[in-house]
Amino acid sequence: MIAPGRREEIGSPIRYRLLVATLLLGLGILLFRLFQLQILQSERFRSLSEGQSVRASAVVPPRGMLFDRNGEPLVLNEIAFTLAIYPALFPDSLIAPFAQLLGTTPEAFAQQLKKYRRQSPFSPTKLLRDIPFPLAAFIQEHADQLPGVAILTEMKRDYPSKAKAAHVLGYIREINPQQLRQYEGNVYQRGDLIGYAGLEKSYEAFLRGKKGVEYLTVDALGQVVSHFNEQKNDIPSRQGFDLILSLDVHLQAVAESLLVNKQGALVALDPRTGEILALASAPDYELSVFGGKVDPQVYRSLIQDPRNPLLNRATRGRYPPGSVWKMLVALAGLQEGLITPATPFQCTGGVQFGTRFFKCHGAHGPVPVREAIQFSCNSYFYHLGLQLGADRIARYAKLFGFGQPTGIDIPEASGFVPTTQWYDRQYKHWTKALFLNLGIGQGEILVTPLQVAAYTAAIANRGIWRQPHLVRMLRDRETGQQHPIEFAERQIPIDQRWFDAVIDGMDAVVNAPSGTATNGALPGIRVCGKTGTAQNPHGRDHSWFTCFAPRENPEIVVTVIVENAGFGSTAAVPIARAFLKQYFHIPDHLIAAADSARSTAQ
Repeated sequence: MIAPGRREEIGSPIRYRLLVATLLLGLGILLFRLFQLQILQSERFRSLSEGQSVRASAVVPPRGMLFDRNGEPLVLNEIAFTLAIYPALFPDSLIAPFAQLLGTTPEAFAQQLKKYRRQSPFSPTKLLRDIPFPLAAFIQEHADQLPGVAILTEMKRDYPSKAKAAHVLGYIREINPQQLRQYEGNVYQRGDLIGYAGLEKSYEAFLRGKKGVEYLTVDALGQVVSHFNEQKNDIPSRQGFDLILSLDVHLQAVAESLLVNKQGALVALDPRTGEILALASAPDYELSVFGGKVDPQVYRSLIQDPRNPLLNRATRGRYPPGSVWKMLVALAGLQEGLITPATPFQCTGGVQFGTRFFKCHGAHGPVPVREAIQFSCNSYFYHLGLQLGADRIARYAKLFGFGQPTGIDIPEASGFVPTTQWYDRQYKHWTKALFLNLGIGQGEILVTPLQVAAYTAAIANRGIWRQPHLVRMLRDRETGQQHPIEFAERQIPIDQRWFDAVIDGMDAVVNAPSGTATNGALPGIRVCGKTGTAQNPHGRDHSWFTCFAPRENPEIVVTVIVENAGFGSTAAVPIARAFLKQYFHIPDHLIAAADSARSTAQ
């Protein structure tokens, strides 16, 4: 019980004011916090709130398609279904059945799921591409029982053409972690597809288009309910550009058919433009293997195949050029003033240099440059190679595009041309005997079939070298506008008159009775060419033939190599001739009549 004298102290004005002040301070703090949450930080908390119910989803645009020079489709898109999960919403109770679906163990999938939850818990993780429609429909139908599971609609590549063109077109695959690190910003995300080879890789920046963003309202299970804010916040995607190629589907199919059961390559180009009309490498592979879900076992078999079908021999195969190199040596000798078109070298079956005898395949007597090319006389080019030396040969080789990339718009090898400086580094002691081999395209020289084709085109053009290429133009799919692509060309500093002497020799190779490629002649078409038999330290010699036609106003170059096939006239020439027959639409009865006449003359 409180004493009467204490009542005044408890209800004193000081205590009353202190109580009121405390209440007012608390109320002020509450009002300030309310103001802070509702006004100052309203945007932040609205975003957080929307983040729980609104999902930002990337919109991947349709990839650009590829067409041949006549508008025939080579690569199209078709709809495919992808099984994906949102890791943060995916329950552990589904680990076992999904592991079985993916062909792995629950333990392995659980470990992977932990990684997904750590890296991108609210972004879709693509588990299985190109799933059957019934499975996609089943998952959609049971979406309420599968929280965090989604079916994404994507595009996969379709190849409707009768020509494979596998090494030209290339393929797409899921981006790997190393590639992801190479790109800044939000260009790619884990699970995206990217060009891995061929034109798909070279023109990736144009083909992929530009991603958009759509905002979706989702429920507590992560299932889409509707579009957010009537799609007003969405960012539209932009479709990829189509590629219009220089390839002719018909000619490409012909080239591929001529190389069946062989290892080698065929390159056909238009010397007037540098456009590639056909580019085939054998063996090849089916691009449909990479069209959707890639079977690891099939891919492994391609990698382990000893014939190396994934290698594009046309642009990345490196071979000694053999006798197709002789026109370059002849032009270098003429331009350097070491010979004239009438200068002969004596051929007695070979050339003695020191203690070594360098053989020729015949005893041609005294021959000038035209006959030296016609007969493919090694002795002539031994002498000329010795006079030119490695450095001058290398300098002229570079003028014609050897020892460096041609600039074609798919991956290629540079090849190799040695110099005296290289010999000094490579060998402790060496002699000029090496120059004799350089004169006939042997030794350390390595070229690609594409380089030989571009060099042959430069001879056909009498010194104009044009950059070979596969894409003629880009087409904007949204506007229809076409954007032609420009490619380089240059004049090789060799007098025009010297090309006439060399072309005379190439003409005689095919059309003179004693030429090395008379089986390559065509009725009504003057073909100029050169055979080559390149020594191969790993087996039989490689068979070369390169040519252009017609002689006046050339419109096509064809270069063929067949690995381990022996003489150029035996394997490569018939292939080139069959291809030219199709290109010029020469009827079979005219071919048969020409063959009969040649056989009678022989």
